[in-house]
Formats: sequence, structure tokens, C-alpha cells
Amino acid sequence: MRLFSAVCVTLAALMIAPVATADEDASPRPTVVVGVGGLLWSDISESNTPNLHALIADGDFGSLSVRTEGEITCPADGWTTMSTGRRTLGAERGSDPVCNFPSVKPTTEGGARVDIDEIQSLNKESGWKAVIGELGNDLHAENIDAMAVGEGAALALLDSAGTVKNYSPTLDDFLDNNSLRTYDVAVIDLGNVTKDNLTTDTASRSEQLATVDQRAGELRTALQDSENTEPEVFLIGVSSAASQAHLTVMAHSPADATASTMERSVDGPAWLRAQSTRRTGLIHITDINPTLRAAVDIPESVNAVGAPAYPYKERGDTDAAIEKLSIDDSAANVIRSSLAPIMIVLVALLLITAATAWRLRSKNKPEGTAPAWVWRSFAALTIAPLATFVGSVMPWERITVIPLPVSLALTTLVSWALLSTLIICGPWRRHLLGPLAASGLLTGFAIVVDTLIGSPMQWMSPLGDTPLVGGRFYGISNPPYALAFVGLLMGLAIIADPLRRRFGSRAPVTAVIIFGAAFTIFVASPTAGSNVGGTIAAVPGFTILAMLVSRVRITWSRFGFMIVGGLLMFMISALIDYAQPADERAHLGRFIARTTQGELPSMIWRKIEASFTIVAGSVLVTIIAIAVTTAIGAIVVFPRWWRFTSLATVYEHAPTLQAGVASSVIGVGVAVLTNDSGVALAFIALLLIAPMLGTALVRYPTSGQVDLTRPSPPAQR
Repeated sequence: MRLFSAVCVTLAALMIAPVATADEDASPRPTVVVGVGGLLWSDISESNTPNLHALIADGDFGSLSVRTEGEITCPADGWTTMSTGRRTLGAERGSDPVCNFPSVKPTTEGGARVDIDEIQSLNKESGWKAVIGELGNDLHAENIDAMAVGEGAALALLDSAGTVKNYSPTLDDFLDNNSLRTYDVAVIDLGNVTKDNLTTDTASRSEQLATVDQRAGELRTALQDSENTEPEVFLIGVSSAASQAHLTVMAHSPADATASTMERSVDGPAWLRAQSTRRTGLIHITDINPTLRAAVDIPESVNAVGAPAYPYKERGDTDAAIEKLSIDDSAANVIRSSLAPIMIVLVALLLITAATAWRLRSKNKPEGTAPAWVWRSFAALTIAPLATFVGSVMPWERITVIPLPVSLALTTLVSWALLSTLIICGPWRRHLLGPLAASGLLTGFAIVVDTLIGSPMQWMSPLGDTPLVGGRFYGISNPPYALAFVGLLMGLAIIADPLRRRFGSRAPVTAVIIFGAAFTIFVASPTAGSNVGGTIAAVPGFTILAMLVSRVRITWSRFGFMIVGGLLMFMISALIDYAQPADERAHLGRFIARTTQGELPSMIWRKIEASFTIVAGSVLVTIIAIAVTTAIGAIVVFPRWWRFTSLATVYEHAPTLQAGVASSVIGVGVAVLTNDSGVALAFIALLLIAPMLGTALVRYPTSGQVDLTRPSPPAQR
């Protein structure tokens, strides 16, 4: 029996021994992070950059929004943000060059020392409260051997003392004296591809790109010669390419379900996606830190605000995917640069129409009427904001026979013409205020439905979201919120009297309460992005409308209760969102999470600072804008106080119109105070309110008594 036991033990040992030896000899799968400042998808092609193209040809692709603080993200900012997982500045800005770098000095022990005091001082007053050196600390704690190649890589891997354990100043120096087999993680700064005097490199952008591609070729050779299993490679465009914002490169290779550390739901090369953006093919720079942590299997940081990237849906052909991401970058720039011209055109058209109406009515005294085309022009302007969303959702960026700005303008004009025809020619035109109700309700419901299905209209639109700003990637952002809010308030106010006549006195109040409650819950929901200021403002806005429609007097105490109600709704929604898993929280849940970390004062200050510099980046200009919009609000709510007798007369015949204007002005006023978009929301609201009032003033004849809520006479149709 003993002999049998000994034989069994010996056989077991012989079977186990080879496995143990194989495990000891097997090298860990290295993670190689390659960063290039300003690298765009339009830079990469098989003919111009064969090495960069080959490095990622079989990988997962996405665009990277690199916005940190301000318009320009310098290389030092991007590398430091990679370390912290929050928007971080890496060095003071200059003028020649714009981007500087903190001191990185090699040590005799093969490491480096970074001037961390400079970085901490620079970010001390920032509202983002980045923890400098946290990634380096955690790599040390998990005994992960990491190598930094280049100054940028040193910023990514420094610890809280400013120390980098393993450092090589250049790629050539590293490849001459080291092997990728030695390290678990290698972070490599291949250089920058920039212009507009961003960095100290005086070479042209094409020359910089050629140099980077040559270094990528050297790195590829080292990767192929490595005895390791195939390394996991990330190629990241860590910073801005120029003074104008761009989407940069984010790629992960290989796209191998059995080898990659990423959890995969698809086979083959895919688009990259993160829970923070919820956009296929789009990653934010704060997502890089959680992504790298997942790649090397270290715990997530509670201080990081991003989420790990993961493959989502197959991307298809490599060159076609690169072309698509290049077009997305160009389209994002066209969208962003179109905002100012669109606002100028809309305001100019409004002023021209108003001046024309005033002149024609003056000529037609005592009748005081204007031709029908004048009110139709005003009515068309009420639907123009919605037309910018509809035009943007069309595939205008795929029209290659004309310049992108022209194709965007063309699709917007077509959308405007179709929507204007619907508003002006629908059956509601028989009522003097019918087109206004249709415009407001259509705008509100269209934006709400769009948000429920993923915000395709609002995404990449002049009045909506753009990845270049990196503010909100999903849900309803502030400008569309203001349009939907005002549109619903005005629409519900205008149809109040018809509802009362047809269904009884309680019908309009019931409608306002139902739609108001639904809209408030919707804005607070994670689906809508849990808009903080919008949730607080919605309660008083709809409550005031309900009180005015039911002819209940509004007092200061009642108004205070409305504000408290908005805050209570906000807190309930925030706590519900906070109860969700950390990677599934929306804005309200993350707001509570950061509050528990002691960041409430800094968050409030950051929002105040953003709000008071929203106009031209100037506090003074913003204060002037606030004063102007406040005066306009007071005039349109209380026209008789300001001797605006024609509007006061309109209100006498359609008091619910005044109720809609008053609730809109007060609701938007609360939103201005609780949103970082500030007074910009007031201007957005005026894009609806001003042409609506213009339409009412033109359609109302100064002679005779006309009920604006009843069918209009044939002459006014």
C-alpha cells in the first residue's frame, strides 16, 4: 500500500512539474501605452504613416475628446490627466510656445524626478481637485513594474512624491538598453504633431508626423522581436493638435477576444465606447486612466471621473473606419463654428421682421394691420431652433460634392422650410395663436422624444452637444433643455383657454400639472442625464403656470415653496441616482458622490465661474448680458409698467399668453442661476419667446376687440 501511494505521489509530481515550469517561464502580457500629442485620425494612412497604420490596423478605434481646461489641451495636460483621471493642467501656459512642460530630471538610479510642486500649485484652485501621482502610487502598491519613456510618460507614471522609478528620456535610449520583456507596463511618449506654435518644435506638422511614424516603426520592430506574448497596445492622441479644438486618436490593439484584457461582446475589431460618454466611437480623456487601470488589473480610483473603454459593435474595414472618424472630427469643427453665425442670422432676421412689421403697421393706421407674410415670417422663426437640430441629424457630413459648412446650411434650410410649412399651414392656423402653440409643443415634445431615444438630434448640433467641448455627452444639455422647457410652457399656456371651453375649468390646470410633473421627472432621470439646474427650475416654472392658469395669486411665500419643491425633487432624484452602481450613475449621482468627498464648494465655485464668464469669457460682458436679459424679461412680463401698450393690449385679450411668458421668464431665470450655462439660457429662450410675441402683435389688429384664442378672421389667415 505504501509502495502504491509513493508511485501515485511520484506520478502526480511528474505531471505537475512541467506545468509549474511553464508558468514560471511564461512572461506576463505587457501593456504598451503610446502617446502622441495632437495625433488626428486624418494623419493616419497606409501611404503616409505606414508604421502608425500597421500598429493599430487590427485594433479597436474611437475618437478622443481631449478637452481639459480651456480651448487648448497641451501635451503636459493630457499626460497628467492620464495619471489623475480628472481634468488636470500639467504646466503654465505661455505665448511662445503656448505649451510648456514641467521639469523632468533623470536620476542616477535610472528613474526621474518631476517638479510635482509646480503641478500641484497649478491645480490647487481648480474645481476638479485632481490627485497628482495617484496612478504611480497604485502601480507601486500592486508591484507592477512600469517604464516611462519620454517626458510625457513621466507625468503619467509619477507618484505623489514626483518620483518615476524607471525612466528613459528617449525611445532610442530605451530600445538600446532595455527590453519590453522586462516591464509589465511601458508608457511611451513618441512626440507631438502640432502647429500654431503650441510646442517648441519648429518643424512643420508634416515633418513632425514623419518623425513620429519613424519612431513608431522602431517600436513595432521591438514589439515583434519581443519574446513576450503579443503586447496589448494603446495609441492615444493625448492633446490638442492646434489652437482649434480637434478629436484625436484612441486605438487599442490587438482586438483579440482571447488575448485582450478588455471585456468583449463582439468578435474582431470594434468601436470603442465608455459609460461616461455612452457614445459609440467616442472616449473622453478622463476615461484613459480607468481604461489603463483595467488593462493592468489594478483597482479603479474613487477620484477618477471617467469610465473604462470597451469594444462595442464591429467597426468594419480599417481604412473606412479611419475615414469615418476623420469626417467626424471635421464635422464637429463645422458644427461648433456654426453656432455664432446661426445666432447672428436668427437675431438679424428677427430684427428685420420686427422693423418691417412696425413700419407696415404705422403706414396702415388706423387699421394697424400688416400683411399675412409678416406674421408667417415671425411664426417661421419660432420653429427655427428646432430646425437646426433636425438639419444636423441628417447625413450632411456625407455630402462630399460641396463644402461641409454649405451642406450643413443646406440641410438646415430644408428642415426649416418643411417645419415652417407645417406650423403655418396646419389646421391650427385658424386660431390667431394656434401656430405658436403648435411650434412650442412640437419643439418641446421633439426634444423630449429625441432624448429618450439617445439624443441623435442634439448630438453634434449647433445648439446642442459637441464632443469638442466635452461638457455633456448624453441626455439633454442646457440649450435644448431651455428650448423644450419654454416651448412646453408657452404651448400649454396658449391652449389653456380652448381646453377650458371644451373640457371644463379644471382641464388646463390638470394638463399643466400632468405635463409639468412628467417633464420634471424626465429631466431628473438618468436617461436625460439628470440635469441638475433643469430639475430645480422645472418645478417653479410649471407650478407658476398652473397657478396663473387657475387664477391663483402668486406670493413670495408660495414662490419660495416652489423653489424648495424644486430642490427637494433634485435631492430625491440625486439620491436615487447615487444608489446606482458607480459606473451607471448620471450627473446627479456623481454630484452626490463628489459632495461626499468634500468637493461641494469647489463644484459650486466652478459653476459660478463658468456662468459668469459664459459671454466672451468676460465677467463684465456677462453681467451686462444679465442686465439686458433681465430688463427684457421685465418688459415682456409687465408691459404696461414700461408703457408697451400694444403688448399689454394683447395680454388683455389673451391672459394665458402672459401666463406662459411669465412662467417661462421666471423658470428660465431659476435655470440661469442653477446652471453653468448661465445667461446663455436666457438668450436661447428668447429665440422662442421673441418671435412668438412678434407673431401675436402682428396678428392682433389694433382696432376692434378680438379674442386671440378663438378662430381668426379670414383676413388674418
